[in-house]
Amino acid sequence: DEHWRAGVRDGARLTGTRSLLQIDETWKDGVVTGARTVWRHSRVIVEEHLDSRGRLDGVWRSFRNSGKKREDGTYRGGKRNGAWAWYDAGGVKERGGAYVDGKREGEWGRWTGRVMPWRASYKGGVVDGDLVQWDWRGKELGRDTFVAGDGVDRTFHPSGAVASETTLAGGKPHGPYVERFMRGRVAARGAFAKGERHGAWQTFWSGGGLKLE
Repeated sequence: DEHWRAGVRDGARLTGTRSLLQIDETWKDGVVTGARTVWRHSRVIVEEHLDSRGRLDGVWRSFRNSGKKREDGTYRGGKRNGAWAWYDAGGVKERGGAYVDGKREGEWGRWTGRVMPWRASYKGGVVDGDLVQWDWRGKELGRDTFVAGDGVDRTFHPSGAVASETTLAGGKPHGPYVERFMRGRVAARGAFAKGERHGAWQTFWSGGGLKLE
């Protein structure tokens, strides 16, 4: 069901069926504008708003098949702005932070249940400041400091041993990469250049022998 005026869509438009997939939206002078809702299996899965130029603008939400919220935030002029949050299947927040003009800004965190295992500070879309990680008991595993996206990003095994080290430049992998087994032996190593693998890469057996080059 749709309406046209002078050769362009203009007015309410409904496509599909709610029992399968349906989109409710409004067109003005050939541009989607205002509220748009997406339904699947008779449940709302996306709620969003578009400005007069057809750009996402205002509150944006998505939902799981269960009806619980999956994602929640706002757009301005087609870019993410303000607070955003993501939720697990039980409705518990699992990731969140703020955007400014589509780039991460300020403190961002990740949660597993009620525990925060990861927190980082962003400026202009890249990590700038401390990136801190904890285990499930709240014990600090590591604290890495970045300057404008430059630094070494580490991950950890459940035991607390370093699992990997990725050198970043401007927020992208650039430089040496090392992956380690839980007991500390090197599992893989190589290098990145501007976010892409570059040069020779090697992987090793847990006993120490070269597996692949």
